[in-house]
Amino acid sequence: AVLLNAQGNVRSHSSFGIDNRRGVIDIVDHFRATGRKRVAHVAGPRGNVDAEERRAAFEEAMRGWQPGEEPLVLRGDYSEESGAEAVRQLIKLKVPFDAIFAGNDMMAIGAMDELRTNGIAVPGQVAVAGFDDVPISRHLGLTTARVRIDELGASAIARLIDEIEGEEDSAIKQLHPPELMVRASSDGPRTQ
Repeated sequence: AVLLNAQGNVRSHSSFGIDNRRGVIDIVDHFRATGRKRVAHVAGPRGNVDAEERRAAFEEAMRGWQPGEEPLVLRGDYSEESGAEAVRQLIKLKVPFDAIFAGNDMMAIGAMDELRTNGIAVPGQVAVAGFDDVPISRHLGLTTARVRIDELGASAIARLIDEIEGEEDSAIKQLHPPELMVRASSDGPRTQ
């Protein structure tokens, strides 16, 4: 057996996963480099491995960047509607923010739509980034961390074949780093 996105430190089987931490740090660094000051994170559902890793990485990155400030995290469920609802909550509570990092692209798309519905310019007033690089992201100009799920699966299958054929007998852990795809939702002039 070969495991994909296994939770915890599995040593009995080879495992392959996404380096969520690296992808999140790249997004936070991008926001920082483009002059953003207050980033809100729309996290995915509790108990989801990727959602929890991305939330933890976001909190770590923000504490490193802005020590003494509590990271701004709202919960979503990976749907467009939960991204939109997060924006409505931020506006209702009058929480200052100039960037949103959503734990997946669908929540980011919902957040972008709701920002625009409320007359908030993307990226002029609020930059937005997601995670995964689903196909629609390119067409919407969404900045995201591209996950090459096909490469992840191919690596896992190749390893499984090697193990079945007896060419490999020790377990390995391999994390595939996402690629930061900077697009129009975060790469533009910032306005007040």
